[in-house]
Amino acid sequence: MSLVKTNDMFTLRHKDRLLPTGRPSHSCNPEGVTESIGRPVIFVCINGRYDFHLPKRVCNTCHYEWTPDWGDLIRSGYWPASVNGDTLYSTDVFKSFEDLKTVAPGLSRQAFLQMLERRTQHYGRDIVC
Repeated sequence: MSLVKTNDMFTLRHKDRLLPTGRPSHSCNPEGVTESIGRPVIFVCINGRYDFHLPKRVCNTCHYEWTPDWGDLIRSGYWPASVNGDTLYSTDVFKSFEDLKTVAPGLSRQAFLQMLERRTQHYGRDIVC
């Protein structure tokens, strides 16, 4: 969301954000690539939940289209949480859970998810689970 001023009035406007991923290994002119939004995904990291879109890149020279596949997402540090990839976890979530389990072995998975929900609310976003 972003705050937009129009005619001395402020309104909230939803802004589509792209999930940061690696670039395709395409050999045409890198400056001649148009980037737009692809399908929406929910991204969960240690700071909570974010709503993103997968990037869709099109080469203006040869019209090659690219969107990240499973391998691109995994190489970028994301782990698919669902079969169709609508939800992605950052690998930092798994590392943080592992670290917390080492320090506090009695920590439950539910307590960890509640911590993620609170972080999501703290940063003004929707609930994770």
